[in-house]
Amino acid sequence: MQVKKFEAGSMKEALSMIKKELGPEAIILSARDNSHGFGLKSSTSVEVTAAISQKMLQKKALAERKMRAQDLERFQSTPASQQKKFINQIYNRTVSDHQRPQISSTARKYIEIFDEPKGETLENEQPQMAVAKPPVLNPVKEVSAQPPAPVLVPQVKENKQEVEELKKEIHRLQKVISDFQSVPQNFISVHPGAEKGVPYEFSFIYEKMRRVGVAEDTTLQLIDEARKTLPESEQRKKHLVDAWMAQKILKTTRVSNNPLEGKIHIFTGPSGQGKTSSLVKLASQMVVNHSKKIALVTGDTFKVGAADQLKIFAQILNVPFAVIRNQKDWQHVLQELADYDHILMDFPNVPLRDIEDIDQVKKLLPPEGVKTRTHLVLSATSKNSDVEETARRYRFFKFNDVIFTRLDEAVHHGLIYNFQKKFETPIHSFGVGSKIPEDFEIATRERVLDLLFKLTKINSSERGPHESRLG
Repeated sequence: MQVKKFEAGSMKEALSMIKKELGPEAIILSARDNSHGFGLKSSTSVEVTAAISQKMLQKKALAERKMRAQDLERFQSTPASQQKKFINQIYNRTVSDHQRPQISSTARKYIEIFDEPKGETLENEQPQMAVAKPPVLNPVKEVSAQPPAPVLVPQVKENKQEVEELKKEIHRLQKVISDFQSVPQNFISVHPGAEKGVPYEFSFIYEKMRRVGVAEDTTLQLIDEARKTLPESEQRKKHLVDAWMAQKILKTTRVSNNPLEGKIHIFTGPSGQGKTSSLVKLASQMVVNHSKKIALVTGDTFKVGAADQLKIFAQILNVPFAVIRNQKDWQHVLQELADYDHILMDFPNVPLRDIEDIDQVKKLLPPEGVKTRTHLVLSATSKNSDVEETARRYRFFKFNDVIFTRLDEAVHHGLIYNFQKKFETPIHSFGVGSKIPEDFEIATRERVLDLLFKLTKINSSERGPHESRLG
C-alpha cells in the first residue's frame, strides 16, 4: 500500500492530481486546509492524504503501458468511472490471455472415440454417437457361441465386489476422520492469528501489524473493530482492509497540537535516551527558523561535563545559559529572563525509586504558576516493557508529551504507536539522526502511519515529505 500527500490550490485540483498519479481507485484518508499559503500568490491551499494498494497501482501502470502517448493524455482527462472501467478491461483481457485453456487435439469428446479395426470405417457417423457398429469378424477365426454385443458408450458397470470394497474403505476413512477430530487441535495454526480468533481475511493485517511491533492486544482490538465496521463483502478485499487500518491509525494517533506552547520546556528521562541532543535541536530550530528569544538552563550537576557541554551549545546559538541547583536559582533566572519566549531545561537523570529521589526532583523544578511543558525523552530502540516501566516511574513529572529519538537506528516502530495509545500521551517530535538541527522533526499522524506501514525509508540526509517543521 502507498500513502502520499498532495497539496493544491483547491480540492478539485488535488483530486485531479491524485487521479493522475494514483489512479481512480485511490482512497482519500484525510484532507485539511492550509492557511500558510500556496504558490506565488500565497493563497490558501488544500492538503489531501490519499492511499492506493500496490495491486491497483500495478493495474493502472499495465493499462497505461498499452496506450499511445496521445491516447494517454485523453485517458487521464476522462472521469474516474470510465478510467476504472477501462483499466479493468485491459487487466481482465491480459489475465484471460495468460490463462486461456489448451485446445484439445480432437474435436470429438473422449467418450465418443472407439477403436476401429484396420481397413474398416464407421458408417453413419453422427456428432453425438451413442452406439458404434460392431467390428466385422474374420470368418477364418473361431466365432464365439454368444453373438457379439454392440459396443456402447463407456459406462460404469456395477461390480458387487468392488462396491463392497469401496464401502469398506469409506467406512474406514470416516472412522479415521472421527478419531482425528477427537484429538485436541491446539497445535494446529491454519493462518497467522488463528489461535487468537483472527479470521482468515484479517490474517495478513494481523501479521503485518505484529511484524512492525504493534502490541498484540492493540492489534486484536483494531481487527475486532474492523470486523464490526466493514461490510462482509469488503472484508475479503485486502486493499480495503489496509485502507481502513491506515485511516484508523491516523485517527487514533495522538500528536502535540502546539509543540511550542509553554514558557519553560523541561527535557527529562533516563540516561542515554538523547535528552540533551533533543533540547539543542529544538532550541536551534526555535532560533534559526522562528526567531524566538530562548535561554538554556541545566540542572544536571551530577554528570561530569554535562553543564559544560550545554554551555558550549548556548555560546554557539548566542543565547543565555544558567545552572539550576535549587528553587531559589529559579527566582533569579525567571527575573532575568522575563522577556524571553522560552527557557529550555536539561533535567538530570533521576531513578525515582525512593523518597530521596523525589525530594531531589522537587528542588530543581520551577515554581508553580509558571507555564511549564515537560517532555519525556525515550529511545525508539527500547523494548516495550522498558519504556512502560520508565513511564510509570516518571509519572511524578506529569509529562505532557513524549519525544522519540534514534528513529534511524530502530528496526520496528510499533513502540511509538503502543506508547501513545497505552498512556494516552501525545507525541511531540522525533530525533532521526545525529545532525543538529536537521535530524529533528515535529511529529505528525502521517509520519507515524509512514513508520508503521514502511512507506518511506528513513534517511537523515533527505527529509523528503516529512521535513521538520514547527507550529
